[in-house]
This record gives sequence, C-alpha cells and structure tokens, in this order.
Amino acid sequence: MADMGRSAPGLPGLRLLQLISPNLPTGAFTYSQGLEWAVECGWIQNRRDTRHWLRSVLNDSLQTLELPILIRLFNAANSSSHTEFQHW
Repeated sequence: MADMGRSAPGLPGLRLLQLISPNLPTGAFTYSQGLEWAVECGWIQNRRDTRHWLRSVLNDSLQTLELPILIRLFNAANSSSHTEFQHW
C-alpha cells in the first residue's frame, strides 16, 4: 500500500492547478473580470456602461498586470530560457 503521507513529484503543482480550473467557481465570476456580477448588481445597465467597464479592465488590469507578464513569458520562450520562463 502506498504511503499516503508522501506526495508524488509534481503533485503539489497539480493541486495548485485545480484551484484555477473553470470547474471551481472562485470569486465573482472570475473569468469575466466580474462582468456578470456587475450586471447582476446593476452597475452595468447599457452599452455605455459596458464600454466603460471593458475599457477599465483593459487599462487597469490587462495592460498593467497580465500583458507585461505575458510579454516576459513570450520573450523567455523565444530565447529558450527555461529558467526565466519558470520565473514568470
């Protein structure tokens, strides 16, 4: 019988990936940046509100956080720098 106290190599990483699975609802509809929640709360009621919300997400979140990291990952992958890719 396997020792249940020990974890196989890579298992902690797999457990972490379970937390980002679309099957696990986390937060206020995380994958849409909270858009559904904003609609449900009445913060977004029309096309103008939607446009403002999307611009805010692009400017405040994607442009300042996700995009810089994606660029670093892309550059690390292009330079075949496994260490740098893992860092980001």
